[in-house]
Amino acid sequence: MKKKIALLLVGMMLLSGCAQKVDELSREFPDVGESVVESTADHPAEGQEASESEKGFPTVKIETLSAVRYAEDGETELAEIREDTVTLSGAGFEKGTEAVERLLGRTQDDVEKEADGMAADAADHYEFTKGEEYSYFTPYFSHSECEVTRLDARVLSVRQKGYDFTGGAHGYGGEWGTTIDLESGLKLELPHLMEDIAGFWTKAEELVLSELAERKDELFEDYQASVSQQLENTAWYLDGAGIEFCFSPYAIGPYSAGTIVVCVPYAEVAAYMKPEYLNTREEYVVQVPQNEKVQFARKDGETAEVGFENRTPSEYTNELFLILDGQECSLGENIWMYEAYLFRRADGRTFLVYDFDWASDDFETVVCEVTEGTVNDTDRIWASIGKSSVGLYRLGLAFSIQVFGSSSSNMDYQLTEDGKLEPTEERYEIIRWDESEGLLLTKDLPVEVDGAQTVVPAGSRIIVIATDNEGIAWFETVDGGMAGTIRYERREDDYQLYIDGVSEYEYFEDLPYAG
Repeated sequence: MKKKIALLLVGMMLLSGCAQKVDELSREFPDVGESVVESTADHPAEGQEASESEKGFPTVKIETLSAVRYAEDGETELAEIREDTVTLSGAGFEKGTEAVERLLGRTQDDVEKEADGMAADAADHYEFTKGEEYSYFTPYFSHSECEVTRLDARVLSVRQKGYDFTGGAHGYGGEWGTTIDLESGLKLELPHLMEDIAGFWTKAEELVLSELAERKDELFEDYQASVSQQLENTAWYLDGAGIEFCFSPYAIGPYSAGTIVVCVPYAEVAAYMKPEYLNTREEYVVQVPQNEKVQFARKDGETAEVGFENRTPSEYTNELFLILDGQECSLGENIWMYEAYLFRRADGRTFLVYDFDWASDDFETVVCEVTEGTVNDTDRIWASIGKSSVGLYRLGLAFSIQVFGSSSSNMDYQLTEDGKLEPTEERYEIIRWDESEGLLLTKDLPVEVDGAQTVVPAGSRIIVIATDNEGIAWFETVDGGMAGTIRYERREDDYQLYIDGVSEYEYFEDLPYAG
């Protein structure tokens, strides 16, 4: 059954008219099997650049690498490693590219070696638990991910998150950052950003303690002393709002409080910073953190502020607001924003791109222009903001794909001069965390390999690696012996796919559809 939900129309309205909720429109979510893309743009030719205008501005790509190890029985998982690797490209950024590879780059060999080492430790734990009546074994794992929070011609800042479990009552996680000067290739520390580092530390401590005072109920009693002692060695990164300090679990609060992130706004410490590191360049992409304000120059040269605020009027409800220069517009109740980026270009045009979840992972990404101090919607698409690619004219989106099971997938999109999202690729790359098992065939599967029709025999296992979501899926066998395409048919008002007129369920032992 199709889900209907009220969509609040934000675009094409002045924020001064948003004191009240905007009119609600009825909008339908796509059924399982329907295309999740609502862009009418044709796919560009493979390999086409996002935009000639992007030359002279770097592009960042992030790929997730993974490796899994099993016990001798071939079924019990011992260990899993999942890590992001970051690459940077762009003419004139050779030193920055080398620095990113050195500081944030990983290889599949790196991940495989880490998995081997972790599995060796986990195997000892597993063998011990097998002989204990009331013991149980939880697989070891290490997960880390990267996300671009600020990118311009001078600075790349990446927020990193990690969580490890190697036995015990629980794992341990945290957040930190890596910030790089793309001109020199230098890994930046806070003293590099400052003209007056002593003055900065004094002001930063004052601001951090002021914000933490509102959250003291979740902190240790002596948190103030801990901040004074630890601030200069605390992890940090840059985003659109300012310098974000990351206090690890147990640093100033209990494990249950998690990583505590406190923003020191650029506006409050600009007097201490070197101008080249302030967020004032003509062209940039910055993350807009929730409940913080990001300043940008309007086309007329005046400074504007934009941000999101999530309010909870009651224990069971929340309301999300978009705020531009102090004027509020409600985006709706019981929805949650996850990611937002501000794209400012040399011609002064500024676009805000954000996503939110209506309910049960029904994500929508919205593009709106805020150049003139008003909010004008320019595009919407059923997807969430991904982390796979970020540039001045490029953004990765993440989709839920219903092809031979439910899968997450990535695709790069071009953010055009006029704020439209257009795909730069012809297929969705499916994200698979564990590729060792695959889908078991119970019947010979008709496929195409190197332009010729053939079959993958029953008993084989395949991995679906990509799809155009319109009738073609790319696959490879788990043993690596065969790779090609599967042609399928999607019928109206039918949740299953068909291969040569036969239901997909007749070909596979199990299809992992969600829900």
